[in-house]
Amino acid sequence: MANDPLIVDKCDWKLGDKAWEDKRLAQWPVIEEIITTVRDKNKKAVNAIKRYFLKGDLPDWEKLNAGCDSDDVRDRHLDLATFLWLHPSTDYDLLKGLRDTYLQGYGRQPQDVLAGMGFLLDWGVRISSDNGVACAVPSPNGKGYVNWKPGFVFFDGKGKLLFDLVYGSIDGLTFNFGEEQQSFDVIGPNLGSLQFAGQWLCHKKLNEHGKSMLLQYDLPLEFMFRRINAEPQKLSREFARRRFVFEKALFRFHHFDIEKEGDTPRATFVAKIRKILDEGEHVAELKQLWEQIKRGESTVENPWKL
Repeated sequence: MANDPLIVDKCDWKLGDKAWEDKRLAQWPVIEEIITTVRDKNKKAVNAIKRYFLKGDLPDWEKLNAGCDSDDVRDRHLDLATFLWLHPSTDYDLLKGLRDTYLQGYGRQPQDVLAGMGFLLDWGVRISSDNGVACAVPSPNGKGYVNWKPGFVFFDGKGKLLFDLVYGSIDGLTFNFGEEQQSFDVIGPNLGSLQFAGQWLCHKKLNEHGKSMLLQYDLPLEFMFRRINAEPQKLSREFARRRFVFEKALFRFHHFDIEKEGDTPRATFVAKIRKILDEGEHVAELKQLWEQIKRGESTVENPWKL
C-alpha cells in the first residue's frame, strides 16, 4: 500500500551470504509444517510467509487480505507474531518499532493481530503444557489421527520476547489498531490457561517444549489473572459446569513439590502463582476455592493423572 511506513531493513537478511541463505532455506520445511499444522494457514498465506522468511519481502497487505476469511483468525497470513518471529533479529527495540508500525494499519487488519495472539497461546501455553505433543494431525495412512510434535522449540527460543512485544503495550484487555486507534478485545491467557498450567505440572520430566511454557513469566501470568478477574460471570458459569477441572488445577498448584522439582520453570511458576493467589484481589469463587484447597477441604481424585 502506498506510503505504508512499515519497512524492514533487508540487511538483517544477509542476502548474498550463501551460508546464511542456505541455513535459512534448510529451516523453511519445519516452519512450513508448523504454520500449516498449528495454525492451519492456507497456501496463499504460506507463500507470503515464505517470501518474507527467505528474502524479507513484505506482501501487498490489501491484496492478501482480500482473500482471507476475516472471521477466522487461523486463515491469516503474516500475522503479528509470525511477522516478529520470522524476522532474523532478536533486538527488542528494533522489533518494538516494527510492532508499533505494524499496528498502524495500511492494509493490515486487527484480525492479523488476533491471529498472532492465538498463535502464541496455542504454541506457548497449550502445546507447551502437553510437553510438545498436542496437535492431532491426519495419519500418513489416512486412518484416524496421530500426535504431531513440533520440529523445534516454541518460536525457536523467542517466545518470551514475542509475548512481551505483542502484549507489552496493552494496559487492560484491549489493543488499539489503525489510524483511528480503534479498540479491540485481546486474545490472551484466560481461565482455560489455568487448566493448562495445572496439566503442565503433571509430567514426570519436562522436555524443551515444556520448558518453554509462557506462564512461567510475569507478563503472561499477570494477563491470565487480569482476564479471569475481569470476567466473574464467565468464571461462575465455568465453575458450575466444570468446577472439578479448576479444583484439580488449584490442588496441583498447592501440592506441587517445589523442593523435589529443583530450579526449573515449573518451580518458578508455582512459587509465583501461589503468591498471586494468596495476596491478589480475585473473584470470590476463585479465592474461596483456593482457601478450601489450602485447608484440605477438597478431595481430588487422581490429581496427578493427565
